[in-house]
Amino acid sequence: MAKDWRHRLKKNPKLIELTRRLAARRRELNADKEFITETEKLSDKFEQALTQFPKPLNAFFRHFSYPVGTRLPKLKDFLKSVENARLRELLIQYVKYVARFGAVIRLRNNRPRITVEYLIPWGLTFHVRLVKGHFEPAKRNSDENTPSEYFFESETVEMPPALRKQMKSSKVKFVKIDDNKWSSILSKLEYFAYDPSCLTFILHNAEQPYLFCLVGEKATYDLWKKTGKVVTAFTREQFNREKAGRPKNLDRFRHAIQLRKQPGQKKQNLAVCGDSEKDFKSQQSYSARVGKSLRT
Repeated sequence: MAKDWRHRLKKNPKLIELTRRLAARRRELNADKEFITETEKLSDKFEQALTQFPKPLNAFFRHFSYPVGTRLPKLKDFLKSVENARLRELLIQYVKYVARFGAVIRLRNNRPRITVEYLIPWGLTFHVRLVKGHFEPAKRNSDENTPSEYFFESETVEMPPALRKQMKSSKVKFVKIDDNKWSSILSKLEYFAYDPSCLTFILHNAEQPYLFCLVGEKATYDLWKKTGKVVTAFTREQFNREKAGRPKNLDRFRHAIQLRKQPGQKKQNLAVCGDSEKDFKSQQSYSARVGKSLRT
């Protein structure tokens, strides 16, 4: 009977889709140099901090390992209670890391051995309504034991046909918000920020910076192309994203990180990367650059 239940669960279309999303996120992050770098930097800092602040760190990971969504207000109160400024800054960096990459760091048995878990990504289409200053699913759900945000996704939400067609070929998402009161914070923002002839960029500084764009009805394609530089500059300044240049050799990057962790003298570890003096000096220089990127 148990086997039949598990077999039916594996064939569940929703579970299949969630598994597909998780595998896609894992592949994407494992090919992302920024994710690898930030994960390594945070892991090193947490391992060091655990020797100095085991109690507050274990309390943090016990309650806020997943610092997302509705947990953020309580998390902010927790951060205010952290007395050590360096530890508080580290936890803030972690909150930004989770928001940025959709991955969390977990402690193994409350010991300084760090593992990374990938959060299941959200879908592409959402339909919500504003109720007393917060979002609720557009269609009410009867399951009171499940958080309401789990019902934000909607495969049947109406949208412009051109947008739905675009979503099939590129990374585009769509959120529809029903606001019957016309008095929400969004309405107040649109009152002064919207201009029919403009693209209005909205920078939301929260647990990490978010960039929105309010599109005027007269905004032209040429305007979109010109302001594309704004998005490029934003991602470069806020997230160190550089699209120009040669792709990074991630295998070499990961190998350099592992060599730096191995016990013994660095020169002895680097010697295994090449037989010639030229190979050794090249690897030594590359290792120094990797070390610098992990410290900044």
